[in-house]
Amino acid sequence: MGLDGRKNTRYLLLFLFTVALSSLTPAAGAAPAPDYDNIVYTSPNGVDITLDIYLPPATLGDGPFPGLVVVHGGAFRQGSKENWAVDADRASASGFATYAIDYRLTCDPANPPTGVDPSLCGYGATAPVSDVQAAIQWVRANASTYRTDGANVGVLGGSAGGNIAGMAGMSGNVGEEKADVVASWSGEVKLPLRPLAPEIRYVGCKLSSCPSKWDLASPHFFVDPSDAPIYLANSTDEIIPLQEATDFRDLCAAAGIPVELRILEGTRHERAYKNDVWAETMSFLHRHLDS
Repeated sequence: MGLDGRKNTRYLLLFLFTVALSSLTPAAGAAPAPDYDNIVYTSPNGVDITLDIYLPPATLGDGPFPGLVVVHGGAFRQGSKENWAVDADRASASGFATYAIDYRLTCDPANPPTGVDPSLCGYGATAPVSDVQAAIQWVRANASTYRTDGANVGVLGGSAGGNIAGMAGMSGNVGEEKADVVASWSGEVKLPLRPLAPEIRYVGCKLSSCPSKWDLASPHFFVDPSDAPIYLANSTDEIIPLQEATDFRDLCAAAGIPVELRILEGTRHERAYKNDVWAETMSFLHRHLDS
């Protein structure tokens, strides 16, 4: 096996490990309860998709608070809003009206992953992006009910959720379904660089047979000066190549988009390093969302 083959195998093993880690739900009784749960925010083709809401504590006042949509990871095929309950609650304590969402996935409806509603399985690119954009629109439309500033709504996501969050900040209409700021931890921004099984399943075809579809699922190809400010984090030797993040940072900077990239040493992927980037992620989001 050549060097590239060994590297791809290593990335695949790291990927499988981190996907398993990201799909773990908190221990029973450990997850904080949302202020509102299982609210339907969109129903594409009759499929109800829900979100949970975590509001800032009374000690922070009555608001309105900037909105933050939280997007879980899981290789586009698994995970749920409950996986990010602790993070959503923590973000609300930082002064965000936080919305943890479910979205459509690539899993097999006949054999869904643990904790996944089978009605959310069987989809591909770019259904999750449409769902996140629908969530942003729902938050804006219902902002006054949940003490939210509907004119300032950001998105935070990790891994696959980071890709989807990036797409929500790089596509759509400003002030409507497009995010006002994005934070992406280990999010893929250029899918053609990693034509592996999860990406093939998500796009729906191999890179060699439909390259344009891979581009349409990649934030890298949507960059223009109207795009949302974006915070990026990536480890030096994790499953998402660092070069992907640095190239994207440079592309955004050249377009005049406010962008920051935090580089962490080692192999940690998305929430494995969250405590190291939490404060600066919250600071970046507040800087671009606070009225």
